[in-house]
Amino acid sequence: MQFGSSRARVYILAAGVFAGAASVSFAQLCENIQNRVNLEWRPDLQTALVGDTVDFGIYAVSANQSTSESMAALQIILQWDPEVLQLLGNINNGPYEWLDTIYPNDVNLDGLNAPFLGVPGNDGDAFLMLFSQLAPPPFGPGSARATPEGLLVTTFRFRVLAPAVMTEITIPAALGEHSSTIVASGIVAGCDIKGTLDSANLRSTLETVFPGDGDGDSDVDLLDFGRLQDCATGHPDESVTNDCVAFDFDFDIDVDLDDFSAFQDARTAE
Repeated sequence: MQFGSSRARVYILAAGVFAGAASVSFAQLCENIQNRVNLEWRPDLQTALVGDTVDFGIYAVSANQSTSESMAALQIILQWDPEVLQLLGNINNGPYEWLDTIYPNDVNLDGLNAPFLGVPGNDGDAFLMLFSQLAPPPFGPGSARATPEGLLVTTFRFRVLAPAVMTEITIPAALGEHSSTIVASGIVAGCDIKGTLDSANLRSTLETVFPGDGDGDSDVDLLDFGRLQDCATGHPDESVTNDCVAFDFDFDIDVDLDDFSAFQDARTAE
């Protein structure tokens, strides 16, 4: 695989993160530590206006609620709807200082980061690589560690381009022939210890939506209740329409009894 800089190749070789296990003993060690780290989205907003920027923090969460897990490197694939969102880049605002983070130029492979101008083109997919510090304590911070509470790995920033009842950002396990989401173990070289891969939802609108205010008069009253009745389909699998998003309190893309209960709590006037 060709990467965008010689530094990236050096880090990969030094960490040994993508090398195959060299022996049966190493293969057994890797098998024993599978599914140790889950990747979880924690966005700063659930609803945004067209033109806004929205930050989606991604956290490495230890699957074991009593211990943390050492990570040598991560490769994170993203997928999103490019008609609704535009990737602006990422911000390393977590507590751990990564040795390096890069969007590799893979134009001759799967092209997830192509067209490539430092930040991938907005075609709906991309991947980022992050490398842990090489020096172990006490000479340096050592490898990153996924904690039970979750380590903020990095924050991806998107611009909202268009309204959508709900748009999704996912972390595919693999995309194309050469690209995979990887959490490389900091203990067993070449071992991928990723577990579950989360997705995040965002609702984008042209105007601010106040929950329960279906007629836009800045209160929640009996007039809105009439609109709620029209929007309640009784079918959990039937998606909410743009006219009814104010009544989808729990962001599950329908209007049902759970939303009716939330509406009762939101009523502000008779």
